[in-house]
Amino acid sequence: MSSMADFSDDISRWRALETRDPAAESAFLYAVRTTGIFCRPGCASRRPRRANVEFFDTCRAATQAGYRPCKRCRPDTLSPRRQLISLIVDACRELEASEASPSLDQLAARAGLSRWHFQRRFRDLVGITPKQYALTHRSRRFRASLSHESSVTAAIYDAGFSSSSRAYDTTCQHLAMTPSCYREGAAGLTVHYGVAPCRLGWVLVAATDTGLCAVEFGAAPEPLHTHARRRFHRATLQVDSPLMAPILQRISAFIDDTTSHRELPADILATASLRQIWQVGWPSGNA
Repeated sequence: MSSMADFSDDISRWRALETRDPAAESAFLYAVRTTGIFCRPGCASRRPRRANVEFFDTCRAATQAGYRPCKRCRPDTLSPRRQLISLIVDACRELEASEASPSLDQLAARAGLSRWHFQRRFRDLVGITPKQYALTHRSRRFRASLSHESSVTAAIYDAGFSSSSRAYDTTCQHLAMTPSCYREGAAGLTVHYGVAPCRLGWVLVAATDTGLCAVEFGAAPEPLHTHARRRFHRATLQVDSPLMAPILQRISAFIDDTTSHRELPADILATASLRQIWQVGWPSGNA
């Protein structure tokens, strides 16, 4: 589920080198035997012949093999894009950890960028705005808290919401049931769900008659099945219902189309994809 997994063999690495895939920039390095130099995959130098290319995971490995860093792409330094990605990841972590989300001006100032430039770069890389990212992460925390807190109110404040009305406004449309019903395992409801592969690993999609009630990501299918059975333990579960197939297919395709920036950590991509799925406005009643 990381960028390295997408370029784990020489075939995929050569393909990325041929196409100058920007997602490969931090995944590996390539060296040219005839010149004794190693470069980033996106280096602007002339593309070498495949027979002369050797791939490395790190600068240290390339140097130990006797290669020198390219003076054009400077693979032994942090690239401007990697610097930007690092700033955006730091901002996401701050949004996740803060009880009161920092303002756009505060995030931009800490990144050393203008307010407008930071917002644009954040959205280009993550796919949603900082505010949307913070709300989506908080909603995920709220759903998780509902399963272990003593009451809905406790879950609201554990997730960082300042009031119950704020929590209900933000999360109810993503539960397809009341928070209390969700907390009680969807008692009395029929929940259809299925699991399918996607670029982020595997995705679980569950729905009631009124809309989607869960979208979760995982590295393997079985833990997601276990998760669904535990979360909706008082519901009538319909597993792999034919009615869910078109929804799963559509969501998997949507995730694959909106996660081109594989340099970001998988959990950040998952949060961003979750928000985008809700934004698309999947029609209710599909289950």
